Amino acid sequence: MNGYIYIVRSPGSKLYKIGRTTELGRRFRRLQKITRGTITLLTWITTTDVVGDEAQLHDAFWRKRKIGEWFALDEQDLDRLTDLLQIFQERSNLIRRIRRNNVITTLV
Repeated sequence: MNGYIYIVRSPGSKLYKIGRTTELGRRFRRLQKITRGTITLLTWITTTDVVGDEAQLHDAFWRKRKIGEWFALDEQDLDRLTDLLQIFQERSNLIRRIRRNNVITTLV
């Protein structure tokens, strides 16, 4: 399923939310309302496998999970997260190009 993986930060803490949505603007506005505008959208990517990509990120940082989808990440974790997001984005871009060109292939 296509969608967005996003990372938001809770100011004054090292808590980051790793989430997914199909409507980024609406989701961010809702999160701002819930947190009384105290979060910052750090980054987001578009992906062709929003459910799988989010699950992989949650699995990668499971030891850092605090509450729900909120994780206590340090600088090293953020570097790793950035690398993973870039890999997911590049893979999704490749899949989109293949689909646009009507090429049938299996990516291993």
